[in-house]
Amino acid sequence: MRAQSAVLIGAIETRARTNARLYKLQLDSLTPADVPGQDLESAKRTLWNKFYADLELSATEEFNQAQASTLIESNNYILMTSHWTSLSANFPLMSERIVAVDAYAGRFKSYASLPFLFTLSHTRFRESQRTGKLFLTINAQLAFNNSFIGNQLLQIDRSEFTAHGGVDTLSFSKTSDPKFIGKFKTFLTPMVTLKGIFFPTESHIGLSLSITKSFLDYNPLNFVIGIPVVLIDKEGHPAANFEFQVQCFDVNHTVFPNMNLTDKTSVSLTIGVPFSKIMH
Repeated sequence: MRAQSAVLIGAIETRARTNARLYKLQLDSLTPADVPGQDLESAKRTLWNKFYADLELSATEEFNQAQASTLIESNNYILMTSHWTSLSANFPLMSERIVAVDAYAGRFKSYASLPFLFTLSHTRFRESQRTGKLFLTINAQLAFNNSFIGNQLLQIDRSEFTAHGGVDTLSFSKTSDPKFIGKFKTFLTPMVTLKGIFFPTESHIGLSLSITKSFLDYNPLNFVIGIPVVLIDKEGHPAANFEFQVQCFDVNHTVFPNMNLTDKTSVSLTIGVPFSKIMH
């Protein structure tokens, strides 16, 4: 590995010296007419400093990319670690219309559900030849939430509404929108998520576990257990990702205290395809 690095550094240095020499010749050929209104020597220094900075950045990136490719192809390592932090914000392009009534004696009203979410995420990555790949992520989130998204409204049909003495039955004839009963309100929800994903050595099938705790007005505790699967193409690159998930909602029974955990458990399948695959 050290011998390969030495050869790579020599090749990059040779190309950098050649490019610098050619650029220097171009600068020497400049005349005052090429930079009207500027001092010729000052302009040359500015151009040279920018070229040298770009050259240094390009050489560093080329070396790092070549080293990473060699490392992946040769598997000549014991342990690799990395970490990164990201900040994101999610906003809906359109609001969702919710028709709800506070109580059976009330009148239906239309509300706009327009949630947004801010996320600060930090991930630790560890790959060992002996044990495999491990991703550990912690997310701190702040959501602008509402009682519809928080499953705090109960959907009701006309017959059930009438049977309970509902007054505003005319609203069922005016629109075909789903009707809900319960107080529609908006609130902020801080959330913390811990997630781990593990892939054994030489395996494209792993195991994931995610725990999310919400706070303040809406405070359920949710679990997700998954089996992620990575499909590899002929070149050895990831072609698609699948994950079979078992999701357990409100395991602390704060949103639906009278429901069994089995009634708040669902099974899902997520699919992810790299954008480069879609373009090609």
